[in-house]
Amino acid sequence: MRFTLPAGREVAIAQLDFQWTYEGLLLGRPDDQMNQDIVKRTLERAGEFCSWLPVHLLTPAIKEDCLPPTCWIIRMTSDGLPGGHDIWSGLVVVWFAHYDHARPLVDQVKEAMQDLDWNALAKGWEP
Repeated sequence: MRFTLPAGREVAIAQLDFQWTYEGLLLGRPDDQMNQDIVKRTLERAGEFCSWLPVHLLTPAIKEDCLPPTCWIIRMTSDGLPGGHDIWSGLVVVWFAHYDHARPLVDQVKEAMQDLDWNALAKGWEP
C-alpha cells in the first residue's frame, strides 16, 4: 500500500500493526504510570520491527488519564534521502488514535502522518 505525504514524498507501508491500547486491563482505570509503561513497551516493540531504522513517536493526546483506544505501529519505506547515497529510506512510527471502522486504514494512516518530516526523521539504507 502506497500513499503520498503532504510534502510530496511517496511512501510504502511495509508493516502495520495495531492493537487496543488497554488490552488486558480488566479492572481499574489507567493512570500516568500505566500510560508511560504502555508507551515505553510500545516503543520497544516498534524497535523490533526493523532494528536498524529509527522509531518516531507521534505525541499522544491524553484525556482524563486515558490514551486513545488503539496503538498503531507502522514501518514505511521510500526512495533515498536528498543528498544521500542510499537507494532507500525507512522509518517506524508509533501513534495512538481512535480507530474508525467506517474509514479505510490508509486514510487513517495518512491523517496521522500529516506533519511527519520524513527527511528529518527517516534513515537511508541499502538492501
